[in-house]
Amino acid sequence: MERGYGTAGNTGGLNKVYEALFALNPNDAGLKNNLAATSMLLKINPTRSYAQARELYAIANTNAVFVSTYAFALHVQGKSAEGLKLMQALPEAELQRPEIATYYAVLLSATGARDKAGAYFIAAEKAQLLPEERHLLVQARGQN
Repeated sequence: MERGYGTAGNTGGLNKVYEALFALNPNDAGLKNNLAATSMLLKINPTRSYAQARELYAIANTNAVFVSTYAFALHVQGKSAEGLKLMQALPEAELQRPEIATYYAVLLSATGARDKAGAYFIAAEKAQLLPEERHLLVQARGQN
């Protein structure tokens, strides 16, 4: 079911699946991350989503996926520079991963580093993105 929603770009459906699975297994860090990320993309349950992202970062601050989710949470709260700083601590190979590059490009653009963001926009194009993530990239590319 999760794969079907992801392939179809149904972020709302994914979020509902993650919500149900997380209710059954609240100690699953991957589920917590996916629930937080999809909730932020959909702009639902922001307080819980930010807290979940912060908790995951606190226990695994070298996990690139968790770092990017928390950095995005900071960005959504108007703290893009703080989020960018967290991402910059990741190895370059991690930043080049398409799903991580997506958020790194958004944060670079939001903090005025558009020249540096270009390579990450290109890497992000290789990711299987949800519609809301594609929208984030379009917005980031259009920023002055």
